[in-house]
Order: sequence, then C-alpha cells, then structure tokens
Amino acid sequence: MSSNNYDQAIESARSRFEQTRDKAEALVLEHKRVVAMFLDDWANDQINHAIRDKPQIAKDLGKEKLGKMKSEFREFLEAYPDLTAAELEEEVSWPHRAEIPEDISPYTVSLAMISQSR
Repeated sequence: MSSNNYDQAIESARSRFEQTRDKAEALVLEHKRVVAMFLDDWANDQINHAIRDKPQIAKDLGKEKLGKMKSEFREFLEAYPDLTAAELEEEVSWPHRAEIPEDISPYTVSLAMISQSR
C-alpha cells in the first residue's frame, strides 16, 4: 500500500471519528437537558413530599420558618442548573472529548519500532 493510501485511510478514520464525536456531543447536550429536567422534578417532589406527607414538620416549623425554607429552596433550585452543568461539563465524563493523537496509524508505530531496532 502506498503512503498516499495510508494518508487517505488515516484521513478517512479521522473523518469518521469527527462525525462520531459530533454525534456524541449532541448526545451530551441532550443528556444535560434531560438530567436538568429530572433533577428539577425530583427536587420539587422531595420538598412537596416533605411538606405534604409530613404535615407535622410544616406545623412545627410554623409559617415564618416554612416560608424561609421555601425561599431557600427556591434559591437552591435557581442555582441547581449551574451546579449541575458544571458537574456535567467535566472532560473526564466524556471520553469523546479527548484529543486525537497526531499519529493514529498502527503502521507508523510499527515503522517507528522497526527504525528503533536498527
């Protein structure tokens, strides 16, 4: 196989990898959207459960403290998307974001090993 054919094969592999990376990135965005929706629903359910299913807690807190708790919870919900986004943005979580090595050809690695052995 000529070096031109290897170059074409490498370029083809890079192109497929880039297409896969683009698809994976679209999935990351969808995942973030779904996680944000889930967490928002879950958090609301948790606070409603605590108040609705355990009315004694609400009664013990009283109107003033319950109002304060709800206010703090609303603040938490407003900050939650940013906290979640920061956590989900970690590069470690997404292997498709890794840098492509400049030299991805096993052929090139084999040649390097042969030249080193001479």
